[in-house]
Amino acid sequence: SGTTSGQTPAQSSPPTPPPPRAAAVDEDPDLALWAAPSCAARATDREVIELAHGDWSETVAVFMDTVREADTSGRGGVRSVAGVGKGPSLLLVANGNRDEARRKAKGVVAAFESCTEDKCVLRLDCEAVAQTAMETSEREARGQLQRMIATFLQRCPRGVAVFAGVDAFTPELLGAVIPALSEGGRYMKDGREVRADLATYVMTAALAREPEELAEWMESERQFARSAKDALSKLMYSRQRDDARDDDGSVGAFRRRIDFVAPLR
Repeated sequence: SGTTSGQTPAQSSPPTPPPPRAAAVDEDPDLALWAAPSCAARATDREVIELAHGDWSETVAVFMDTVREADTSGRGGVRSVAGVGKGPSLLLVANGNRDEARRKAKGVVAAFESCTEDKCVLRLDCEAVAQTAMETSEREARGQLQRMIATFLQRCPRGVAVFAGVDAFTPELLGAVIPALSEGGRYMKDGREVRADLATYVMTAALAREPEELAEWMESERQFARSAKDALSKLMYSRQRDDARDDDGSVGAFRRRIDFVAPLR
């Protein structure tokens, strides 16, 4: 016969299912969000440029170029005048009261229509945050603000955060904002890392000035940016509580992280 003594024919059995495949790092749901297209990059230059004074159209156009570069650079963040791995930021300055700056912030939200449709615009009322700090404590208000930003960025890492009336902030409150504007910026929420360097940040501020002084500011884009940052820094320092600790560098750190500055139309 064709069989060898002592051996039995092999019995067929159903195949053993393969072990479950370990989830690859690239399947992390956060990575999918980080790699998703930026809704901010879909805004047209015209809509955003119309927010600013006509002489600053080129400044805002470069800002939008930076936003689009952040989108095309994928997970690496921005590599441009805004720094490496940093979400681009724009400060729009109103020559009026804080209500004007807050009102203009609504126009900023409208300019990023795609983000509004995606529910990926966060509009923060900075005066309300400052009021919370006065009624409770700056530590509590800072913690609430940081949680709001981190929660938004966890859901919309490539969204737009609009800070309405940022001149209302005290130096103590800036600690919640600085990570968002930093190179490689991160927050931690529920034990998970939240990236902040892929989003777009637009701030409005009210820095009322006499016509003569404002005319000096407007002599050049560089002069305006420097003067507006100086005035904003001075205003924030003036709001520091008497019992607050000595300057911890928050105002200077915030100032350095503002990439573009333009007067509101």
